[in-house]
Amino acid sequence: MSKYPNQFVIKNLKETEWIDPMSVMIASQTLNGVAFKLFLYLCMMEPQESTYFSPADFCARMGVAKSSAHNAFTELIVKKYLVQKKNDLYYFNIPKIEPNF
Repeated sequence: MSKYPNQFVIKNLKETEWIDPMSVMIASQTLNGVAFKLFLYLCMMEPQESTYFSPADFCARMGVAKSSAHNAFTELIVKKYLVQKKNDLYYFNIPKIEPNF
């Protein structure tokens, strides 16, 4: 598989395919709509694997504008769901956040 200039490498740090429902609920409370869609999109990654993330593919699959996708990517970085390791390498992480209820 070839990496293109508009793609990022994302390594999934999840150890299992199972996502804790509480983590999904917290993400739904703390992320905006498009960022939450991106979170769910990344949750589909296989555990402990890396993939090339294409913002264009995400936009096409989820029906969102490019600017919204880039804003969502930034929001996941700010809220620690994506941790940047190098220029184009990110780790997908589900941070430990206390429920807000």
